[in-house]
Amino acid sequence: MKNHDAMIAISEVLEAQVQILEAKLAIEMLVKKELRSQQVAILKQENDVMESLQETSVSQPELFRFAELRLRKLVDDQNKLQPGLVKAAISRVRVQSELKEVLRKKLSFALFVQRQGEKPPHSATAAQQSLLLFEMKKRR
Repeated sequence: MKNHDAMIAISEVLEAQVQILEAKLAIEMLVKKELRSQQVAILKQENDVMESLQETSVSQPELFRFAELRLRKLVDDQNKLQPGLVKAAISRVRVQSELKEVLRKKLSFALFVQRQGEKPPHSATAAQQSLLLFEMKKRR
């Protein structure tokens, strides 16, 4: 009975670990999505500013300078966003590898339990088996 209770406890622990890591991975994916949307927004603004630079470069020098400063700011924003993207990617990969490891453990434990169910039950321990052999030899 203790083995059965221990197997249930192990199974519950592994399932809890899987759920925790899946929740962490969901959070990491949301962070990735948010950072990527910020990056796309910055790139779109950069493209818009570049187009306006080409249109106003000769005709309106004041707007050209303003657009040039805006472009520099957008490039700085993009550069500031890069470390966050890298950290998020590293964190996401770490959580994914941890989740794979726990899922691998859970699968191997499930296979172990299945194989234990297929084996005939062992009623005798080593001491009981040696006692049985002794009794058999004694009767001969």
